[in-house]
Amino acid sequence: RDVHVVLSSMLEPGKLKTDDIIFVGLLSGLGPLRDQVFAQSRIQVGASYDQLIDRKTGKSYVSEAFLAAPSDQMYRDYGYFATFQGPTGNRIAILSGTRDTAVMGVAEALTQPDRVRQVEEATKRERDFEALFEVKGQKHVNLEAQVVASYPLDSASIWSSARANVASFPAQ
Repeated sequence: RDVHVVLSSMLEPGKLKTDDIIFVGLLSGLGPLRDQVFAQSRIQVGASYDQLIDRKTGKSYVSEAFLAAPSDQMYRDYGYFATFQGPTGNRIAILSGTRDTAVMGVAEALTQPDRVRQVEEATKRERDFEALFEVKGQKHVNLEAQVVASYPLDSASIWSSARANVASFPAQ
């Protein structure tokens, strides 16, 4: 298969229908994928892209990376992974996070077979799901990433006229 790498800011909406897409980057950089990713998500962005909130429980997950990363202090960062079917059966996968440490932690966790099995168990082997990772870091190095929450996604609802989550996002 042909592989094309493009910046999210250059992603054409028509590609959401025709191409398999893998996004790797910060949540703040989702660009044209943002509305679809959060349309049926239980996770929402809070007052900044450093805060993620579980819509159902109200639990807040706040990255400590911005304040702690330059020092030797350990901190928590939060990564996000979602995979769901596109409107024509194509696949969309999001490997993301609040800060770089989380993005690296999620990407590393999803490239190791034993860690992928842990994610599959946490998500009950759903094909379409989202998972929130707590990533422990120090000086921009991801030391450990664990799934702290996972939820199934209804891909059909993302693309249908079903009511989507009304989302607001911080200014970038």
